[in-house]
Amino acid sequence: MGCQADLRSLGATIIDPGPHGALFQSCVDKYVPLYRNKLFTAQFTCFMLLNYSVRGLLLGNAYIDERERELRDRATAVAYRVLTGAVAVLSTYAVAAYLFKLGLPMPSTAQQLLLLLIPLGWLATSLPQSVLAWTLPDPEA
Repeated sequence: MGCQADLRSLGATIIDPGPHGALFQSCVDKYVPLYRNKLFTAQFTCFMLLNYSVRGLLLGNAYIDERERELRDRATAVAYRVLTGAVAVLSTYAVAAYLFKLGLPMPSTAQQLLLLLIPLGWLATSLPQSVLAWTLPDPEA
């Protein structure tokens, strides 16, 4: 209780986290299971398949030769150009929606914003592998 008294004396407002010590636990219990099962499982499966398809090029410089290193670096450069374009489009959309009040749909809750940012995170982490998978020739059978 000493810390709370010190915080109150500094002007901080102490919020009671609720009966079980978790401030937003009812919201988490309500929404997380709904999205975690379907969305996360599908996205994680696709991400792992992409990693498996180009696994040799993700081991690091000690395990790949110069040609493979060049392929990996080129794929990373292409991926970040695409990602920069995607972030620029999203940023322009957000600025236009906010400044010009055009009636464009925008996330109104933290959950909606999170559901928009999660795919952007998956895109950022899987785009180099995707570029490699699209550009590399099929392995000989």
